[in-house]
Amino acid sequence: MTLVYCINCDSKNKYTLNSNHITCKIRGRNIQYEEIKARCVKCGSEVYVGYINDQNVRAREHAYFSLGEKTIE
Repeated sequence: MTLVYCINCDSKNKYTLNSNHITCKIRGRNIQYEEIKARCVKCGSEVYVGYINDQNVRAREHAYFSLGEKTIE
């Protein structure tokens, strides 16, 4: 596991991953999907991890398109 910068600790630290069930609205349609959050092991603050963000975007898009939508504009 790589180290990521935690703004709260002002240092690079290890992180843990947690999965959360999310319900949100996109263009008036409710969608549900699993979202992964990365948290600093020292303080518990959420930290940015690029590949985790990419996975969450793909999960959100998949949930939206599975409703029969063709594009998000």
